[in-house]
Amino acid sequence: MILPSTTVTEDGWRETIDQLAAGSRTLLGLWGDPPNVHMALLLDETTNDIAVISYACQDGTFPSVGAKHPPAIRLERTIRDLCGLDAAGAVDRRPCRSRATLRFPPSEGRKPASDRGRPGACRHHRARAFRFTAMANTSCGWSSGSAMCTGASSN
Repeated sequence: MILPSTTVTEDGWRETIDQLAAGSRTLLGLWGDPPNVHMALLLDETTNDIAVISYACQDGTFPSVGAKHPPAIRLERTIRDLCGLDAAGAVDRRPCRSRATLRFPPSEGRKPASDRGRPGACRHHRARAFRFTAMANTSCGWSSGSAMCTGASSN
């Protein structure tokens, strides 16, 4: 059963992180929707109860889930790149390279990820919108499965 979504305070968010770290909850998803970040949790494996909690980010930051629950690290990187919301205390500050070409409006006062000189955001693909189709065998050697552009683009 899916329980109603709940907005929590910073203490409630940190308590949930501690439950994940202890193994009493299972992380199903972590995503941003500025100015909020949301976490889906499996509460009970026998009844399949699912809960979604939300945290209203103050100044575009939220307490890091990945600092205590490593499976959330990559999700936090994606939230930072796509939504501009930062995980305070995150252990991995690298950009999410697989989404280097996406351009979304950043949170207030934050530069878009593609404008921060990140690896994987080459000058050929930075300005184009991400295509949700396979791009194998393009003239520059970039494909949807690779992290870096290898040459000039003809598009």
